[in-house]
Amino acid sequence: LTDSAAAWGISYKIEKVEYTESFGDRNLGHLEDFLGEAEADSQGNLSGDFKYLFLTITFTNTTDEFREINRNDGGISVIGPSLNTLDWSNNVVYYDTYWEGGKPSQTHHWGLEPGESVTSEVGWMIEGAKRMTDLDETLAGRMGSGGPYELYYHVKQFDGDNEGSSFIDLGVKVE
Repeated sequence: LTDSAAAWGISYKIEKVEYTESFGDRNLGHLEDFLGEAEADSQGNLSGDFKYLFLTITFTNTTDEFREINRNDGGISVIGPSLNTLDWSNNVVYYDTYWEGGKPSQTHHWGLEPGESVTSEVGWMIEGAKRMTDLDETLAGRMGSGGPYELYYHVKQFDGDNEGSSFIDLGVKVE
């Protein structure tokens, strides 16, 4: 557990965390159409057992060569009392700025020169603990409770398991 982490030559530092149902004054044109069963009003605000998790992240290239990153490489995880980890959401639904340096399908990427950084707001849709435990009858048993669960940004550096990965405590709980 850490405040910042690095993997594969990129460091990740969480600058700001916002956990909310409100889409706020963000660019609605950048809200991706991956909301699934979540309901959003015409302003992008969520209702029911869904919230947004907006993270402002500084990505820094720590190598001595150009790197193209995916700003959605990290996921949102929960960690149980016995240190079980569970990917809670990989459902990125918002990027504040689209990268224009690649193909139209690569707007979530970003190109960084050696030592260069970019700070970007990325948003995930988070399902509530009750909804998740209702959908998965084994979840509470595997995680030690039915929630609430602390949310972590998972800096992934693994090949089949979490060895080498880091988890940044976001200071919010999914209830």
